[in-house]
Amino acid sequence: MIIIGLLGKAGSGKTSVAKYLQLKGFRIISFAGPIKELAREYFGLTAEEVYETKPPHARTILQGIGSLIREQIDENYFIQEAANKIRYADLQAQLFCIDDVRLMAEAQFIKDLGGIVVKIECPDSPQSLTEQAQAHITEQLDGIPYHKLISAGHGNLTALYSEIEGILLSETAS
Repeated sequence: MIIIGLLGKAGSGKTSVAKYLQLKGFRIISFAGPIKELAREYFGLTAEEVYETKPPHARTILQGIGSLIREQIDENYFIQEAANKIRYADLQAQLFCIDDVRLMAEAQFIKDLGGIVVKIECPDSPQSLTEQAQAHITEQLDGIPYHKLISAGHGNLTALYSEIEGILLSETAS
C-alpha cells in the first residue's frame, strides 16, 4: 500500500497533484471531505465554492466547521474518517492520496500508516486569502514534518508532475 499526503498552502498545487495521482490509479481521500459536504448541505454552498474557487465566505465557513468539530466533538474526527476510508477500501485499492494535509496530527497519521508527506511550495502563487483565513490554524504549516519537498513556479504543472513521478519511482522501488 502506498499513501501520499499532500501538504501545502492554499493555491500551492495540491489539487493538481492529487488529480495527476488519480490518473495514476490513486484513490483521493480528503480530511476536509465531511466539512465540505456539511457546508453544501447546511449552508447552501455550491460544489464549485467548496471544491474549486473557495471564495472568502466559503473558506470562512469551511474553516469554522472544521474548528468546531475538532474543538467540540473530537480533535481526531477527520483523521478517523480518513482511516475508515482506507481501512474499508476494496482490496484492489492500494494507492491513496490524501490531498489536504494541514495539521501535525494529520501528517503523523500518514507517517504511522507508513506513508509519506509531500510538501508543495509555490513561492510565486498569488495569496488570495483574507487575513482571517491566513491566520487560521489550517494555514499555519510551518513545523509540520514532511518527507519530500516539491516546488514549482505558479502554473508550472509539468515540473510538479515530474517531481511527483520521481517520488513515485522511489516509493515503488522500496
